[in-house]
Amino acid sequence: MAPARPHFRRYVLSMMALVIGPLIAVGAFVFAVDPLWISPIDTGITRLYCVKDERQNKIDKARFDSARYDSVLLASSRGNSFDFGTAGYHTFNFALGGMFPFEYQPVLDLFARYQGEPKTVFLALDFYGTAEPTKTTDTDKPPQFFIERLADPFYRLRNTLSWQVLAYAASDVTSCGTTPGGYGVFDRTGRMHVGHLASLKEFFRRARANLNFYGRERYGVSYTYNAELKDMLKRLRDSHPHSRFVVFTTPESAPMWRLVIEHGRFDDYARWLGEIVEVFGEVHDFLGYNSVTTDYENFYDGHHLYPEIGRLVVKRVLDLPVSGHEDFGVRVTAENLADHIARQRSRGPTDISAYQLLSMRTPSNPSP
Repeated sequence: MAPARPHFRRYVLSMMALVIGPLIAVGAFVFAVDPLWISPIDTGITRLYCVKDERQNKIDKARFDSARYDSVLLASSRGNSFDFGTAGYHTFNFALGGMFPFEYQPVLDLFARYQGEPKTVFLALDFYGTAEPTKTTDTDKPPQFFIERLADPFYRLRNTLSWQVLAYAASDVTSCGTTPGGYGVFDRTGRMHVGHLASLKEFFRRARANLNFYGRERYGVSYTYNAELKDMLKRLRDSHPHSRFVVFTTPESAPMWRLVIEHGRFDDYARWLGEIVEVFGEVHDFLGYNSVTTDYENFYDGHHLYPEIGRLVVKRVLDLPVSGHEDFGVRVTAENLADHIARQRSRGPTDISAYQLLSMRTPSNPSP
């Protein structure tokens, strides 16, 4: 009796089809949606992405994106409000949630390795980054965690043939949409989309939470000015000598600025500006009391601007014409540093707390 080889072959082929077929379908769908931004092309299947970890997505994008950029923005999550593309720059937005200065170097080096040396580095600095990192301030996985994974030759394959990433891709297609004041919704270019809050009541709730956290974890008794900060910035500048650095501070609402002063950190702020000017020659300072930071309609929480106000920051940083808000953003150099510090020290209320300032809704003209 002849062996039933044809039946055995058909059985094996059928089993292989049952296994390989779904894998191919999963891989094709995940590749097309690309929730982790590991594909070099944009198929256009989805417009918005509900990004779970922008550190992973943006590091993946810097490595695998086929587009080429002439500049890069280094920033914390606040930098997602700034789009330098509106001013003619093809800028890679490398804003990462909770970013501290010690994380700038590996991120900029990664960008330069795969995208080429940037002509311009936009450096958006947060005052909270002046502190020495502690367990409560350094809460995100460091860039090295994601960068080291890129060395795996099967990194993209593993993240394409993955049921977990499949679920991630499906949620991007079916249920990702901008919510009022929502964070973490991006388009493929890395720009964030934020809907406006229905009322200021939600802003007040969020801002109070920000004040609680920053007062307790950022500017409280654990705060120590990072004595190595200036050297970090020098190394960053010197490691990319052919790049132009454009440096600015990120705006916060007036109560958040009051919290800095209330906790006795003004001298640290003055030291910080002096070190930035010493390293880079100048800085555009958006902190303090001005017509933008005292208008809570410009923020969806205590320290994140709406993107349309971010465009105003871009214009001021690049010294482009701006209609209104002339008091928002001061170009600080060695020549006017002392005057600027003195003016910042004298402006605004001095006898109320940050919480009281929040409840008062300060007038649009904060001049003494």
